[in-house]
Amino acid sequence: MEKMAKVRHPLRDAHAWLVNVRRLPYVAFIVLFYLNEGFSGGETRLIDYEVTIAPRRGSVLLFEHAMLHEGCPVTAGTKYVLRSDAKYWFEGSEER
Repeated sequence: MEKMAKVRHPLRDAHAWLVNVRRLPYVAFIVLFYLNEGFSGGETRLIDYEVTIAPRRGSVLLFEHAMLHEGCPVTAGTKYVLRSDAKYWFEGSEER
């Protein structure tokens, strides 16, 4: 795992990322661990696939970082996630 961070998403906090895809010597993934319940909203949208994933305590979501994605606003309560990046380097690549 590249890095790990506990992220608190308070009411109406949302994130959206546009990714500039380029040829890299590795494939990067985002790993989200959903830590709590008792909130509304806070889904993760995978825009490229037109899929919305509802967070559930104890579940894990893994997707390629290059996918266009966003965190939907939390409409009630507070959402806690543990987020990390995972990278797989191609054999023979010099960068690590």
